[in-house]
Amino acid sequence: MRRWQEALSDTGTFYLLLEERNLPAQVIRTMAQLGLGDHRLIKARKAFNENLSIHRFRRGAARSKTKTKTKSRTQSPSTSTSAATNE
Repeated sequence: MRRWQEALSDTGTFYLLLEERNLPAQVIRTMAQLGLGDHRLIKARKAFNENLSIHRFRRGAARSKTKTKTKSRTQSPSTSTSAATNE
C-alpha cells in the first residue's frame, strides 16, 4: 500500500473501494496515520453478499482549502450561502 505515496501529489485525492471484511474503520485509521486524514465516505451499497463502500482520502493540503472556505464564510455571509450550495 506504500506505492500510492510516490504517485499521489501533495494535494492529491485517493479513492478506495472497500468491502466490509476489509475492516474500513481500521483502514481509515491507518490512512490517517499515513497522512491521508481528510476522509469522506462517498457511497455505501450492498451488492449480492458484499457490503461495499467507496472512500475518499485527501492529503494535508485539502485541510487548508477547508480553512480558506471557512475564512471566506466569515467575511461574507452571502458568499457562504452560494459556496455551500455549489458543494
